Amino acid sequence: MIRNLLMAAAGVAGVSAPLHASTTRTGNSALNNVVNDIDETLGAWVITRNRNSALYPCISQDTVLGIKSRMSLDSTALPVSGDLSAFNPNGHSFNGVSGEVNLSANAYVDWVFRKAVGFFDVFGYAGDGTTNKKVPHQLGEVPGMIVVKKKAPTVSNSDWYVYINDLGASSYIILSKTAASVVSSGIWGATLPTDQEFTVGSSACNAAGSDYNAYLFASNPNTSDKIRVGSTVGGPAEVYIGWKAAFLLYKRLDGTGSWGVLDAARPGRYLPWNSAAAESAATAVITDTGIILNFTGTYMYMVIR
Repeated sequence: MIRNLLMAAAGVAGVSAPLHASTTRTGNSALNNVVNDIDETLGAWVITRNRNSALYPCISQDTVLGIKSRMSLDSTALPVSGDLSAFNPNGHSFNGVSGEVNLSANAYVDWVFRKAVGFFDVFGYAGDGTTNKKVPHQLGEVPGMIVVKKKAPTVSNSDWYVYINDLGASSYIILSKTAASVVSSGIWGATLPTDQEFTVGSSACNAAGSDYNAYLFASNPNTSDKIRVGSTVGGPAEVYIGWKAAFLLYKRLDGTGSWGVLDAARPGRYLPWNSAAAESAATAVITDTGIILNFTGTYMYMVIR
């Protein structure tokens, strides 16, 4: 049985279609059409995780890489061949037998983020080796979170570099690791992003001759909007959002910890994005009006309605 949890886009400027889905499904080792009512042909990031096994990492697939291409969120490796065979007007399709995304009788969850002004943007850019390169985007507002990953050439791998609004432009954190945030002005050029561009200041995200993917998430400040990126200090912490989240991503900033995900398709269950650890009972809680992070330390969070 496929269970779709969709984020209605009413209230996001200029958009009236679903933008996010957390979908649970069963693999079949054949053609597997995942219907989530999202027009992924308009641009999308699809992240897939095997819920049954601790052998398989989170798989990243997107419309910029294209079909039959994937990266792993827990790895520095560059793109390899994958089993996502189509981005459709109402979802996506897998056609293959890999344990990561479509092994028969295995349980999976797909998290989908659709490209739309005021919500999410995904695109590629070419590195040129210059200092503080300006990278234009189409998010339409200041990003709350930016993820950059090198995708070519194949001679060298690269981490998943993450900008978080509350960390500022002189720090970064790595999506593929449990490590704490790092103070460094080099990655983002000590320059805050704007509603039109962000800055990459070092060879990690701007090496000459290298190509990169960028994934940008908005952070709507009003309780009537649909996505929020923020942080807590101390803990445990209860955060008032003003609505019930359908998706929660969190990560400790001042110490080690995984990138944890909860969603409405798997109530009370936890999966990490940065490792192949098995699904387990969640410690964090999604409430009717916000979230509770039952941990000590400083944490970032991203919630989607």
